[in-house]
This record gives sequence, structure tokens and C-alpha cells, in this order.
Amino acid sequence: MASVAKAVKVDLLSLAAEDGLGASSNLGSLELIKMIQSSSDLSSSQQDTFKNILKALTSAKIRKEKEQKEEKERELAATEREKETEFAAKEKEKERKNELLLKKMELEIEAKKVQSTTEERVKSSFDVHRLLIQKFDPKVGDISLYLTLFERQVKRAKVPEELWVSHLIGLLLNDMAQLIASELEEVTGNYEQVKQILLKRYKFSAEMLRQMFYKYSKNADGTWNDFVYELRK
Repeated sequence: MASVAKAVKVDLLSLAAEDGLGASSNLGSLELIKMIQSSSDLSSSQQDTFKNILKALTSAKIRKEKEQKEEKERELAATEREKETEFAAKEKEKERKNELLLKKMELEIEAKKVQSTTEERVKSSFDVHRLLIQKFDPKVGDISLYLTLFERQVKRAKVPEELWVSHLIGLLLNDMAQLIASELEEVTGNYEQVKQILLKRYKFSAEMLRQMFYKYSKNADGTWNDFVYELRK
């Protein structure tokens, strides 16, 4: 725009000189235009030249205004993009903090669940050992009856079934515990399989039951009704 304005001024000075207006180079373009417009001595060709100069000046002005407008629009767009980027960054940071908070809450809940489960298992373990104090003696005890009583006790104490084997082993003699420990890990972790192993190894045979029946006698302090009840049991 500056170069166009300079060229226009040169043309205006040249036109004023041709018309004998004696314009000074210190005058601005607007002053030169007014001076030329007030002159009545312009020839037809000079008038055409003057019109072309004005058109060039007007076009340059319009172009400058357009460029300024476009520049302003670019600046506004850049500012808007910057704001959007900043907003998106803040939203992303907010989302990240929310995710961290949710993760923290989940971990706290999980920790409380683990603690609660651990406390419940400790409580269950205490209840079982308190209720089943005596170890099983395979020489005098019936393993079927013992396991039935054991299952009732652990169910009453609400012990998780996956812990039954570990509680049961603590109530068996060493050789019985070693029998279970010698099995595969997937077997020793399954109560029903451990139960079958014990029943197969220690369940009384029919002959042993007959011998025990014949050897059984009434307790001196008990009544005959008690004796009959014990036999039926």
C-alpha cells in the first residue's frame, strides 16, 4: 500500500505540474487531489489520467482494508483456536484427575474388601479350631462321622469352602496330613477329593464295626436308655 500511495503521489504531482498548478512535493496526496479537482484547466486526457489515479488510489484503499480485515479475522481465529486448545487441555486434565480419583476409590474399596475377607477368614479359622478342639484319631474314631461333623462346623462358622482343607489338615494326625500332602496340588486344594482319600483310607470296614459293636458296653454312670441311644447312633 505504501508503494502504491507513493506512486499515486508521483502521478498527482506530475499531473499538477502539467496543469501549471505549481504543487509542492511537501503536499499530501489528499491535498493534491483537492488542488487538481479545483482546477478548471484540465484537458480531456488529463481528466482521464486523474480518474485513473483516483481509481488506483481507491482500489489500493479497498485492498488494504480487505487485507486488514483478513488479518484481523486470522488473529481472531488464532485466538479462538488457542482458547479451544486451552479449554481442551483443561478438560483433559480434569478428566485425568477424575480417573485418578475413581481409581483411588476403587483401590480403597478393594483394600477394604480384602481386609474384610482376611478378618472374616481369621474369625472363621478361630471359630473352627474353637469348636473342633480334638484331633481325629483313626484308631477309635469314625472318619465318616468326623467329616460330617467337620462340615457342619465350618458351614456354621461360614468358612469359605476353599479353606476347608487347610482347616481339616490342622485337625488330623501327622501321618494323615502327610497322606494328603503327598497328593497333587489340584487334589489337595479340593475338599471333596481330599474327603474321598480319607474315606478310602480310614473308613471302618464291616468287620471292624462288628468288633467294635461286640466290645461296646454300657457306661457305668449311664442309663440303659442312654446305651440304646448310643448303639442306634
